[in-house]
Amino acid sequence: MMEDGSPAAGTGRLGEVSGIAFPLVISYGTFACKLFTDRLMLAWHSETAISAAMSAGMGYFTLASLFMGVANYASAFVAQYSGAARHERIGLAVWQTLLFSLAAGLVLSLAGRELAPLFRGIGHPPELAREEEAYFLILASGSVFSLMGAGLMCFWTGRGKTWTVAGVVCAGLVLNAILNWALIFGAAGGPRLDSAPRLLPALGDWLNAAAARIGSDRLGTAGAALATIASDAAVTLIFLALFLGRNNRREFGTWPKRVFAAGLTRLMLRHGIGNGAQLFMDTGSFSIFVMLMGRYAVAADGSNAGAASGIAMSVHGVAFIPMLGIGGAAAILVGRGVGAGDIGFAVRSVRSASLLITSYMGGFAACLILAPGWLVSLFDPGGNLGAGTRELAVDFVRLAGLFTISDGVFILYGSAVRGTGDTRFSMYAMGFCGWLLFAIPCLAAHALGAGAYFLWLLLIFYSLTLASLFHWRYRQGKWKKMRVIEEARGG
Repeated sequence: MMEDGSPAAGTGRLGEVSGIAFPLVISYGTFACKLFTDRLMLAWHSETAISAAMSAGMGYFTLASLFMGVANYASAFVAQYSGAARHERIGLAVWQTLLFSLAAGLVLSLAGRELAPLFRGIGHPPELAREEEAYFLILASGSVFSLMGAGLMCFWTGRGKTWTVAGVVCAGLVLNAILNWALIFGAAGGPRLDSAPRLLPALGDWLNAAAARIGSDRLGTAGAALATIASDAAVTLIFLALFLGRNNRREFGTWPKRVFAAGLTRLMLRHGIGNGAQLFMDTGSFSIFVMLMGRYAVAADGSNAGAASGIAMSVHGVAFIPMLGIGGAAAILVGRGVGAGDIGFAVRSVRSASLLITSYMGGFAACLILAPGWLVSLFDPGGNLGAGTRELAVDFVRLAGLFTISDGVFILYGSAVRGTGDTRFSMYAMGFCGWLLFAIPCLAAHALGAGAYFLWLLLIFYSLTLASLFHWRYRQGKWKKMRVIEEARGG
């Protein structure tokens, strides 16, 4: 590529796509590791803690997803402005998502206070409901940091400068892990990990020493939420300082005389709300699944379907979330190609990304299907999990492996079409698949007495249907005629 980022000088081949995708995979992989370590440490704390984090976490993310989808969509504007060589508009586009994030954070904080008590009314045991309420309320109260951080990242991801993002979020992961250990287990430290895989015992000893110096009380689930908010705040401040740097102010207008542009905000909301609605319906339908898993009573053999499902989805997330990085790279390059009028470049970029994503997901699917026992053992170094829960988790991890590749197909082609502005189709498709084909059948099946395994089969069907539908939409080609920035030329 040319230094100005013009795709006309690029090829869209595997090496070029990999150069942008790899740092994004690290970034999203870091986020996956953050969730994984949260739940890993909570599983070491208690079965109730990991069940609470899974259900309340999904509830929070469902609430936040509409706003997060709007904030994230700034990357499409940045990518297309970059492709069109209109760099002076990039900083202003990011400012619109920052202002939106401030308002959305206030709304989420107020909504969290009203909605947190609902966990007591959905049939969960009282102890579980108390931990869910605390986890949900803390995350909602600090949501402004995650929203602003997501919006600021668009400044770099939209231009393909993904190594900066990778470095900052990796620093945030380290901080989150230290705070997690200190706040979940308190100054007394966490469990001995002598029976865990190598390196973990030494890491546990180091974290215990750090926790002793911090001197926190043992906060459990609430401590995990507080650690998340604190690390999100630190990452956001780092991004903001870099965004307002002298070179960025000069080249990209990151400190304009007026930070609010009504016309650009309307454009961003028009396309971003469709993106947010799609994400909201996706996470909302999946939240129904998670909540229903939490309602299954502990079986006679001691198995806990909620805890087992939380472990399986945490393992699957390590494979799934990094693939958002490859999908993000496809969206960036497609947006640049459309912005520059180079559709051939966009098509080649998606073709290269498809090779990356299917290879990666195929490898992870094999791991989940062939070695589920070892993966589940990571969550139980101290023997906290019952034998029934452990066996159920192994089965659920295998089932997760069955739809791993279809998830990759959905991520790739869904990202590609949304990157050009095709958000309305995404919204309608997700409403149909997520609710009519998944959430409502899950509710009906649970009401009729179906077991947890049947709900997992519905999840597999849902993933396969989404993958097929978005692949068809991409092949249809309507995205080639879409743009998000055409109306913004004068504004």
